[in-house]
This record gives sequence, structure tokens and C-alpha cells, in this order.
Amino acid sequence: MVIRRSRGACILISVLVLSSATVVAAERADALLIVNSTSSDFIDAQQKVRPYLDHFGVPYTVIDVATETLGPEVGEYALIVIGHRGIDRGNVYVDAIEQARISDAVAGGTGLVSFDNDLSWSDSSPRYQFVQDIFGFGYATSDGVSGLTFPTGSDSHYVTSLHSDGESISTASMRSAGLVLPEGVQALVVSTSPVEPFLVATSYGGGRAVQWASYDWMITDVKGPMFGIDDLVWRSLVWASRKPFVMQGLPKLVTM
Repeated sequence: MVIRRSRGACILISVLVLSSATVVAAERADALLIVNSTSSDFIDAQQKVRPYLDHFGVPYTVIDVATETLGPEVGEYALIVIGHRGIDRGNVYVDAIEQARISDAVAGGTGLVSFDNDLSWSDSSPRYQFVQDIFGFGYATSDGVSGLTFPTGSDSHYVTSLHSDGESISTASMRSAGLVLPEGVQALVVSTSPVEPFLVATSYGGGRAVQWASYDWMITDVKGPMFGIDDLVWRSLVWASRKPFVMQGLPKLVTM
């Protein structure tokens, strides 16, 4: 009888461990990078965004929506990154069901950082339902912006905490999404001329989301890396992501 009870206890413990492992596996600690190889701006993900992910040691899986479907597993990732401008301009590759999966993933706790700033049609109507679900933007015509300014309260938010109120960074002209913010969406950084939201953040359900109005600053002729904006990239990734989240950032001295 003692031996049988012992075996039964062992079996029970094994089942509990397997069950626990199954639950943990449903939540990953890495990122999902969404790209579209048919987009005219696909190269930006390769040349601008991915080098940041690689440099900051963010483990990520790439899904090309031109050849792959966004399944329910998008909600398993700690973070979703929209990797370039014009991810699906014609609404051909990311259908309503797939867009709903992104919205549901963020509502469930997955973070979102989007570098896609081509978010509206020529009549200022939104291109993507998931963006409207999460941010609820309005859109205005933008002829381009230049310069960055950190408004009052910047140092109180994790993403911009290394910058001070009123700090400015000069840039050449950049394309901008022309974002009009609803209540509940915070402008962490604004452009200097004209004044428009440049980097914004919000919460949606159990998740957090960050939207860049432009990533043209990554171009060396506009500003380029190592000129005071890089921290906003890794901090937006960390802030938005569901925890635990994995990255292997290097100390400043080693980076230099």
C-alpha cells in the first residue's frame, strides 16, 4: 500500500509539473516582428528597425504577412513590433480577423510598438481597425515635421525619463503620420515645427502600446543613431512589453 501511494504521488506531481509547463509556454518572453515583403518600405525594417532590435539584444520572430497568416499565437508574445511604414496599404494581407487578433493580443497583455506611420487614407480616414481599436487616432494632413521637443512631464514617464522638460533635439524634415490624439493617449514627444504628436503611448485592456509618428530620424541625413533618440526606442520596447520580457542590453561603456 505504501509503495502504491508513493507511485500515485509521483504521478500526480508529474501531471502538475506538465500542466504548469503548458501554461508557461503559452506566454513567451520574446517579440514578434511583423513585416510585409511586398511593401515598398519593407527595406526600412531590414536597414533601420531590425538593427535596433539586434543591437539591444531583443530576441524576435519575424512574420511576413505577404506569405504568412497572423494566427492566434500572436497573443503569446510579450511584444508585437510593426516593423516599417506601409505594412499593408491596400488592406490585402492583414484581414479583419488578423487585425482583431492584434487588438485582442494587446487587450490580453501583449505590448505593441508600431513604426508604421502611414495610418490613414487621403481623406484622413483610418487604414487599420486594430490601430483604431488600440489608439483611436484622428488624422490631419501633415506636410512634414522637424525637430523634437519633450513636453512638461516627460521625465515622469519611463520612455522619456532620461530627458528633461523642454529639451529639444534638432532634425531635418521628416514625414509624419499627422496624428490627432483622443483622450487617454499621451504625447511623450512632439515635433518642434510644426507642433504635432511624434511619440505617443497608451494602455489598452491589459496591454500597453506605443506609436511612432515617424522613424525618418534614423536616416543619417536627418539625424541618425547615437544622437539622443536611441533610448526612446529601447525604452518604448521595454515599457510596452508584457513582463517577463527578454533583452540583452549592453552597458554604455561596452557599447562605446
